[in-house]
Amino acid sequence: MTSSKVQGGNDLLGDGPLSASSDRAFRESLRRFTRSDTLTASASLVGFILLLTVGFGLWLGPTFLNGSSLLFDVYQSTPEILIALGVVVCMAAGQFDLSVGAMATLGCFLAIGLHSNQGLPEGLAIAIAVAAGVVGGSLNAFLVVRLGVNAFIATLGTSGIIDGVGYVYSGGQLVTSGSGAHALPTWFTGITAYSSFHEVVPRFGAIILIAVLLASMVTSIWEFTLVHAMRSRHKIQVLVATAAFIVFVFVGAIVTHIWTEISWQVGLLLVLAELIWFFMKYVPTGRRIYAIGSNATAARLANIHVRRLTWLSFCVSGAFAALAGVLIAADQGSAIPGIGDGYLLPAYAAVFLSTVLISHGRFHVWGTVGGGLILVFVAEGLLEGGVPFTWNDFINGAVLVLAVALSTVLRRQQ
Repeated sequence: MTSSKVQGGNDLLGDGPLSASSDRAFRESLRRFTRSDTLTASASLVGFILLLTVGFGLWLGPTFLNGSSLLFDVYQSTPEILIALGVVVCMAAGQFDLSVGAMATLGCFLAIGLHSNQGLPEGLAIAIAVAAGVVGGSLNAFLVVRLGVNAFIATLGTSGIIDGVGYVYSGGQLVTSGSGAHALPTWFTGITAYSSFHEVVPRFGAIILIAVLLASMVTSIWEFTLVHAMRSRHKIQVLVATAAFIVFVFVGAIVTHIWTEISWQVGLLLVLAELIWFFMKYVPTGRRIYAIGSNATAARLANIHVRRLTWLSFCVSGAFAALAGVLIAADQGSAIPGIGDGYLLPAYAAVFLSTVLISHGRFHVWGTVGGGLILVFVAEGLLEGGVPFTWNDFINGAVLVLAVALSTVLRRQQ
């Protein structure tokens, strides 16, 4: 009797068998949660939001979080995010394309030179530049798909070929706007051009664009969350966290009045991101590209045209890189050798960040856009904080290595 009372008293004091069992159950629940897919896939996104709002906000003050300043940073980085959107399609098919930097340079040369030197209409020059990107992508696809050359080696070699074409075309010199009839049109480059940061999308169109984009991103996050919530015992916590993120984005858009300051160039980027996301998610061809990247042999056995779709993915990558070169030309008004080479590393860093943002080891369009924004804002925040711009490549390289490491770990767990 005494022993029973003592035992009962120990339970009440919290150091008996019941307490030990509860403690073990709590530790096991905590262990499951810390290893859950939801936490690992959302930790990077939550960390970025905290870094942006709390870290840089406290360090640099409210000027860093100014909507106009953030949009200007996005505007300047439009080419690298556009390149990343093309690369993510190629990576979804399980292939590399290291020629995108060289293709961006060639697209820049053609967009300016074909009008200024050869006198072609600027619209036709842009079309030829993008077509050159498709041709470059077809060359990569021929080497990889038809000849069986490793994609890493093939695209590294074609990068040199494309750079060489640009050097030959420009004579290794700066290509700039001509004068008179050969001057670049004012709608293409200059302070009043559509490519200028000061020329914004009409408010009504911007509101519709933002609404569509938010709906797309919420759909991606919500579907991902529901899938993993069904596997977890923390359904309520997961759904609350997702709802909090949706409210955060919505309130941020209202507070910053972002719809009044979206430039045409940023608007073009967002429209193309929406189209690529819709294509990869809802169009059968896009889903088959994902299937090829997951297991090409299984896709082939499922009667998917692996070669044809791999060829398509290379063409998309080349076209987007060339279009990024056109945007560089419009922004700079000139082209120099190697101007697109610096976009290769941040583009791949953004793509690999997508595997740990709004995803779980899988390349994702909105994750790529988010990864590109992470690189932009982190680099700009460090620059405003006094870190020399010469550290940009170091930061991009470190982010790329970290993203690849996290992606590898997630894929292994999966």
